[in-house]
Amino acid sequence: MAVINFINQTGDPNYDYLQDAIPNLLITALEESKTLQVTTWERLFDLLKRLGKEDLNFIDRDLGFELCRLDGIQAIILGSFTKAGNVFATSVNILDAQSKKLIKSAGARGVGVDSILKTQIDTLSREISSGIGVEEQVTAAQISPIREVTTNSMEAYNAFLKGRDAFENWHFGDAQRLFRRAVEIDPEFAMAYIYLAQSNQGLNDLAGRDSAFEKSKQFSKRLGGKEGLYAEALGAQIEQNQEKRFSILKQIAAEYPKEKRVHLNLGDYYFGRGRLDEAEIELNEALELDPDFGPALNWLAYIYIYKKDFGQALGYFQKYASVSPDDSNPYDSMGELYFNMGDLEKAIEKYEEAIKIRPDSGAQIKAAYCYALKEDYSSAVRWINHYIPVAPSEGVQAMAYEFRGLYSSLQGNLQQALSDFSKAAELFGSIQNFTYMGIMLSRKKWVSYDWGKNDLCRAYIQALYDHQAHYKTRSDSLNRALYQCYLGLLDLRENRLDEAQARLAEVRSLLETPMKPQETRDAERAYYLLSAETHLARGLEDEAISEFRRLPSFAVSLSEEITIIMRNLPWTNDFLGRALEKKGEIDKAIAEYERLLDPKKTGNILVHPFSRFRLARLYEKTGQRAKAIEQYEKLVAIWATADQGLLQVDEARARLRALRAQ
Repeated sequence: MAVINFINQTGDPNYDYLQDAIPNLLITALEESKTLQVTTWERLFDLLKRLGKEDLNFIDRDLGFELCRLDGIQAIILGSFTKAGNVFATSVNILDAQSKKLIKSAGARGVGVDSILKTQIDTLSREISSGIGVEEQVTAAQISPIREVTTNSMEAYNAFLKGRDAFENWHFGDAQRLFRRAVEIDPEFAMAYIYLAQSNQGLNDLAGRDSAFEKSKQFSKRLGGKEGLYAEALGAQIEQNQEKRFSILKQIAAEYPKEKRVHLNLGDYYFGRGRLDEAEIELNEALELDPDFGPALNWLAYIYIYKKDFGQALGYFQKYASVSPDDSNPYDSMGELYFNMGDLEKAIEKYEEAIKIRPDSGAQIKAAYCYALKEDYSSAVRWINHYIPVAPSEGVQAMAYEFRGLYSSLQGNLQQALSDFSKAAELFGSIQNFTYMGIMLSRKKWVSYDWGKNDLCRAYIQALYDHQAHYKTRSDSLNRALYQCYLGLLDLRENRLDEAQARLAEVRSLLETPMKPQETRDAERAYYLLSAETHLARGLEDEAISEFRRLPSFAVSLSEEITIIMRNLPWTNDFLGRALEKKGEIDKAIAEYERLLDPKKTGNILVHPFSRFRLARLYEKTGQRAKAIEQYEKLVAIWATADQGLLQVDEARARLRALRAQ
């Protein structure tokens, strides 16, 4: 059956929101029976798109019958509501969708608009079930009152519906604000907490996500049907139990065959495991239900990006843009397509289109990285500066400061970089995201290490260890392993080889202790990094290169911003060049450094100024003065505003002056 818009007969447009709210509540109540197949509200508007009427926001009687014929729906519910004084009354007619014959009529009334939730929806749903002939299969005791499944406040429910629309369009800031409003009005609104948890996750507010999810569990004991299953799936995802989440999603797909979003979630599950063909099948299932389903078109395009079939990807993105003309995300996604194709100018153009549609979309961060790949760090910082004031949450704003810190450090503005990481940590602290507060200490540690500020680096290593030990954001074994790795790197830099070797042995022993799979991978990464540097310091270049190649390698993805930082901090990309130089294979070392100057050959890793610095010195060493001058000139331009007292900056300027004098 289908429930279409109710007609407002109160004469007061302030109650127009009930035209959508009452059908949505009835759909939720009828779904609770699990014996009726109720067409979702989203499905009805998907069918409107097939008729080319996607601009309509009200489904009247004639259009309702047309949609029923299109989708094989057997019964339709027509409804209206009116008001006399403070008494609200609702009425429904159940009709056969083919013959248009009346099956049953029903009505309900109560004092105040909230009576719709408190009594009227339950009354109407029982009468509708009775009219269809299922009242003997489902007793009232088996079905939760709608106010327990949803809320007891129409105002809260109206905020929830608006928030859900914003969430479906990836406008997480708007969604968060509306869901917060819903739970402020009704602090026991379980469904609103579920969506609030997901919105918080989209805004980097992990503590807020966990808090909202805990609230949803507290108040969702009687939450059943599809929303209850989605709540369970979200819980499994937060607990990182992906197999449980997968099982629940498969159950939803089986019980709700016309639920397109579950196929999107299953596609996401397969995509995250590199099972692209299975992801493609699920996404095409979603498109079978709704050929204009934007998120499914988007994911399919990304699958083709991974398959290097850029033409197919562009076709899906263009269709996505055509069905969602007011949405910034299709242009943001096209920006990543061109980024992966190596066309940075076209990528920037698409990101600018996304920003024009929605200034808080976050495309500024991606455009900034494109400029950084061109070594135009000033423009990168400028784009980040544009985004910081409009970022939709503290967590997202913190991420913007983190990126600005990265670009500032590459410009030699070390103090600015450290200040930006501190600001990011402060913002993460305001939302109790203690994990990312620790990560900001790690960022400070690495930029201090890169610039040779050993004492400062050591202080951040200790602060990071203490932070993790206090907040328990990682296991003690991993915390100790990383602590020994970082101190070992400083030992090597200060020629304490034996101490570094001892620390390496301790990291090796800690790998034998029980840890979560991801923590084991992090500890192994630390071990191979320290092992490679230790072998290199001892003159065992081949063994060093072998150990270094055991570190994981992956390309930068702008849709996963974390990969940007992970591939650029710590800066280890020139290890092979350093090893070849130490081995005496200068020509091979030069070739390796020249490779690092081409992001297309490195998985879109930034060209670190130190790569140019070390290449310039190798050019000097081999008598290639003109090439050395070219590299030093670029460095001096990049470091034009660098802090005083940075040895690499001073040396680059001095060497350039000397070469020009010659």
